Amino acid sequence: MKLSKEIRTVAVCGVFILLVTCLAGVILGTEKPESMQGLEEVKTMAEQISATSGENKYIVRENSGYITVYMSDDIATPYMTTDILVATLRVADAEKLREGIEVRDDSELSRLLEDFGS
Repeated sequence: MKLSKEIRTVAVCGVFILLVTCLAGVILGTEKPESMQGLEEVKTMAEQISATSGENKYIVRENSGYITVYMSDDIATPYMTTDILVATLRVADAEKLREGIEVRDDSELSRLLEDFGS
């Protein structure tokens, strides 16, 4: 069965458009909005903290404009500095961070960081 040159041209163009559309969907579908990337980083940090053994006590506070976690027995050395800017938080939360928030264990720390990061 022989197809006319016009039908073959239309078919080839259709396949080409379909491939370009699929490729664009794959490329654009893998990009995440910046706000989601930050949330993913916070979740990753929270998972890392949850994986640590034992029940630790932390102090979470502001340092150089960012949320920083300290071990309660060493408040001079940051245990972890997040990429969450305190300036992006509600005023009440920023004030609590400036005073320092005591956290009793890993799971509470994970929840707190996830809340601040979202």
